[in-house]
Amino acid sequence: MSESAFVHHGRLGAVIRLSVVNALLNIVTLSLWRFWGKTRVRAYLWGHTTIWGEPLEYVGRGGELFIGFLLAMLVVFTPYMILVTVAQLMLVEENPLGALLFALAQFSLFFLIGVGLYRARRYLMTRTVWRGLRAGQDGSALTYALLILGHIVLMGLTLGWSAPWMSVKIERYRLNHTRFGDTGFTCDATSGSLYKRFSAVWFSFIPVVACMALLGAFMDYPNPETMEPGEFFAKLALVYVWLFGSTLVFTALPLAAYNAAYWRQIAAHTRFDGIGFSFELGAWRLVRLFVGNALITALSLGILRPVASMRTLRTACQCLSMESQPDLSRLFAGTQPIPRTGEGLLAALDGVGEF
Repeated sequence: MSESAFVHHGRLGAVIRLSVVNALLNIVTLSLWRFWGKTRVRAYLWGHTTIWGEPLEYVGRGGELFIGFLLAMLVVFTPYMILVTVAQLMLVEENPLGALLFALAQFSLFFLIGVGLYRARRYLMTRTVWRGLRAGQDGSALTYALLILGHIVLMGLTLGWSAPWMSVKIERYRLNHTRFGDTGFTCDATSGSLYKRFSAVWFSFIPVVACMALLGAFMDYPNPETMEPGEFFAKLALVYVWLFGSTLVFTALPLAAYNAAYWRQIAAHTRFDGIGFSFELGAWRLVRLFVGNALITALSLGILRPVASMRTLRTACQCLSMESQPDLSRLFAGTQPIPRTGEGLLAALDGVGEF
């Protein structure tokens, strides 16, 4: 099994310079540059990633992202905000239909996020080229959005226990509709083997709840009506620090172990042109990646987020391998239609992708 099928050659200094330039241009253009800045980051990351020695190429354009954003704002986001405003006005007037309309708006938001995520991934795939072969994604954004909505509903009904089953189901849908040229990926992963690790994650929240109860036993919870502003914000900060700290202590490692097992399971059951994959990712490595990316992004106020993206991509390349090289003579260009505009819906909803 080859360990060098996927290699990332990006340099930290180059990505930092790119991040700083993008940040300055965002300030000058009142954030309008972000569409072209995202394109430059993707072009660098893709161009410095090789598969079997051949570099990827990102052929998207900033103008496509900008036009997609404008269309989404006009066609989707504006009607959604009108719906939310009407619902809020009805709630103020104590109209019983206001709550129903507001709930409909919230479900619509999750549905739109699902559509936006799928369309964004389709755009990203169609702008990715390797050896002259364009990646692609077919399938239905509406079906994917319904899967996301069902995932959320089932999570509530089952107290989270449906998460592994639905997560794998959603990932199968994505991969089974992904292709390079005219050759598609296949994924037949199941969730049964994930439940042992998921149970550790689920039960790890019990001590978190106990810690919050313990805090409540020794301290009055923040109440802005009975506390001075200084005391209120101090106690509110203590609650958040206590919650974050207890969650980190008790759930970080079980959650990382589950996520690592999840991606190993997905990779082990995915094939391209009959060739299998493996993903050698451990829990501690995932924790270091997450903590490092969070610190880089937070301490730089988001400016160095492309550095976090590069770290993620490099880790993925180091962990992912293929059983053998595909027969390139059998791969041909696909004939699926290519979207003309970018991931506007996700941008309009203020979605943040990894790249």
